[in-house]
Amino acid sequence: MTLENHMSHLASTFPTLRCAPGVAPWCPRQLDNWAGSAQPSTAAVHAARFVLSLWDNRRSWQCGSFDLIEAIRVWDKPHVDAIGCWLTHRWLP
Repeated sequence: MTLENHMSHLASTFPTLRCAPGVAPWCPRQLDNWAGSAQPSTAAVHAARFVLSLWDNRRSWQCGSFDLIEAIRVWDKPHVDAIGCWLTHRWLP
C-alpha cells in the first residue's frame, strides 16, 4: 500500500472526512483548502488538521494546527475511535 493510500484510508476513518475533497485520492492541498473554507463542521476541521499534521507537521496549513485537546472537546465517539485506532496502530509518513 502506498503512503498516499495509507493517508486516504486514515482520513476516511473520520466520519466527517469520508467524502471530503482531497481524501480519495489523497491530495493534501485540496483537503487543506476545503478544511480552511467555511463549509466543513468544526469536527471535520479538527480531523483534517490531524491527518494533515501527520502528512507534514512542519508545514503551516491554511486550516490551522492540530490541537488534541480542542479536537476532543468537539469530536463525537466515532471521531475519538478513529484517532484511538491510529494510536493503537500508529505509523508516520
